Amino acid sequence: MEAELKRAKSENVKLSDKNNKLKLSLDQAAKNSRTQKMKIAELESTVTVTERERHLTNAAVQTQSEIDDISTVGELQKQLHEIRKVLNKTREELSGTRHRLSDVQERLTVAEQVTAATQQRELQESGNSEQLRLELTPQHHSTTHTGDVVIS
Repeated sequence: MEAELKRAKSENVKLSDKNNKLKLSLDQAAKNSRTQKMKIAELESTVTVTERERHLTNAAVQTQSEIDDISTVGELQKQLHEIRKVLNKTREELSGTRHRLSDVQERLTVAEQVTAATQQRELQESGNSEQLRLELTPQHHSTTHTGDVVIS
C-alpha cells in the first residue's frame, strides 16, 4: 500500500506539474489572443481610415470634374453669346443693304421711265421720227426692263 501511495503521490506531482504547465500555456495563449485582437482592431481601424480617404478622394475628383464641366459650359455660353451678337449685327447690315438696293432699284426704274418718256417726246417733236424710232428702239428695250432682286 505504501508503494501504491508513493506511486499515487508521484503521479499527483506529475499531474500537478502538467496542470501548472497547461495553466501557463493557457495564460500565454490568452495573452497572445489579446495582442492579436488589438492588432486586428488596429488593422480594421486603418482599413476604415483608408476607405474614408478613398471615398474623400473620389468625391474630390468628382467635384473637380463637375467644376471643370461647369467652367466649360460657361465658356461655351460666352462664345455662343458672342456669335449671336455677330449674327445680329450681320443681319442688321444685310437688312440695310437690302433697303439701299431697293432704293437704287426704284431710282433706276424712275430714271429709265424718265429716259423713255424723254425719248418718246423727242420722237414726237422730231420730224425724223421714223429714223429716231429705229435708232432708239433697241436702247429703249434694254433700259426699260427691270427685275426684282431677292437676297435671302
